[in-house]
Amino acid sequence: MKSFGIVMLGAACLVSCVVADCYWEVGCTNTKRKGRQYNVGQKWRPSSNSCYNCKCILAKKFVLECLEVAETQSQSVKKSQISARLSNPVRFAQEENVKITAKEAATKECAPTPAPTYNWSTGTFQPITYRTVHYYYTRKESRCCSLYFAPISVHPLCKVVKVGKCGTKVVLKSNPKESCNMAMSFRG
Repeated sequence: MKSFGIVMLGAACLVSCVVADCYWEVGCTNTKRKGRQYNVGQKWRPSSNSCYNCKCILAKKFVLECLEVAETQSQSVKKSQISARLSNPVRFAQEENVKITAKEAATKECAPTPAPTYNWSTGTFQPITYRTVHYYYTRKESRCCSLYFAPISVHPLCKVVKVGKCGTKVVLKSNPKESCNMAMSFRG
């Protein structure tokens, strides 16, 4: 039972010490293959580094957040002057995401946000409802991650040996035929 606990602790340490080795680029093009374009959802290995696997995704790029008037309400319920003055005239509606083009995103600006209007005859503000609008556009992006684990922070008694084009293994410096079982971190 003790050995099972030690194995589980070792596995937990290994999982917690692994860091992802990924990058992303705008567009889904493999430049080394005559600019081949990939569609959303397609996967490929980039010619520049075949140790990575890429996937084309459609990413949202949020560019602007505006506070806009959703609606104005007329006060139809009669209230006493005191309760009317104490009630909050400002309400907020559910937020909304609005898709625009990348060209529109370059020039999009928020309109001025009007404040509640004061009604001099009743001594109250007219109720107003605002909503937050998030403007975004979509673009294709490549998300690429390493297919292999690369050891980093290797124990001083061990060394990293290259195996094939992309793979590595960690062995003891004193005996390169024996795997290193010391603490280390991985990237991959």
